[in-house]
Amino acid sequence: MTLKSFSDEYIIQLLKTQYPKFSNIKNLCILPHNNIASINFQFSSNGQKYVFRHLIDSVNKNKTEKICEILFNCAKNNLKVSEPIKNIQNSFMIPKNKSYVTKFYDGELFDGNTLEIQDCAKNLALLHNELSHTKIPYNYYSNRKLYKHLTKFEIDNIKKLLFSKKFLDKNDKLLLKNLEFIKNIFDETNSKNQNIKQIDLPKQLIHFDLHPGNIVFKNHKLVCFLDFNLLRKDFRIIDIAFACFRFSSYGEKNIHKILSNMSLFLKSYDKINPLKPNELSHYFHFLSITLLSRLSRILHERYFFKDQTWSVDIKKYLDFLILLNRLKKSSDNLLLDKKTF
Repeated sequence: MTLKSFSDEYIIQLLKTQYPKFSNIKNLCILPHNNIASINFQFSSNGQKYVFRHLIDSVNKNKTEKICEILFNCAKNNLKVSEPIKNIQNSFMIPKNKSYVTKFYDGELFDGNTLEIQDCAKNLALLHNELSHTKIPYNYYSNRKLYKHLTKFEIDNIKKLLFSKKFLDKNDKLLLKNLEFIKNIFDETNSKNQNIKQIDLPKQLIHFDLHPGNIVFKNHKLVCFLDFNLLRKDFRIIDIAFACFRFSSYGEKNIHKILSNMSLFLKSYDKINPLKPNELSHYFHFLSITLLSRLSRILHERYFFKDQTWSVDIKKYLDFLILLNRLKKSSDNLLLDKKTF
């Protein structure tokens, strides 16, 4: 179903059929969104605001139903997540329709404030604690093959593709300029992976995509974690490292300020949900793994599947990797010493 297929009448009728309590639906409007994975509409009913979300990618409905079930339980336990609403079938996904409804949360996106960094870390610690104890069976991995790190063979193939192209756009040129740098980071990270496999680190359900665009704040307090579509079981330090890096570096160029923000994030998390020394000592390695996984997906799709959807993020992730290298050289391991907490 395309965006044009969603008339106001269609959505209102669907909502009234599936959610009898939505008897008085008002202010239906499309929410600003990239419309890559979903189309989202806001509406109000009986003084409450909601979001009607229709998934437009190759979604696994059973997986989404499980995610909604997990989030529903988290919300009932006062965790700050987007709470899904049960329909007339006492489920979340609407039958024969890749859609569901959640509550709407007023607020603003992250603005770089240190109070927000602290509150994000504290609430992530609480969320991780809840997700580690969930009894709902869940073992789905979205686009796992695409997130797998590029091999040397694949990087060489990309290089050949670039040299064979008659016209190089700005992303091609940027990538070609940094290809050796990227290759070296892959080599360094993958070689360390062998040692990491021998270390006992906790695995559990994690969000896997926590960044400033997926969290809502109000008056510098976290209101809600959004977009759990990549929920999976993995090392919790992956969530911690990625979120810590993205929030600490947001709009900030000063390395020492970024490191200070990172330390604040980790200390705030640790007070609620203690970090293991092995997690801290391998912080930068897991951050590197995560950034390379995302860059791998972008490059896999662009050069092997001719999908340009996420090409706009090539520069962003190259900048992240360059910043990561600078942070590693400047940290002197003080950031990652449990004794400093």
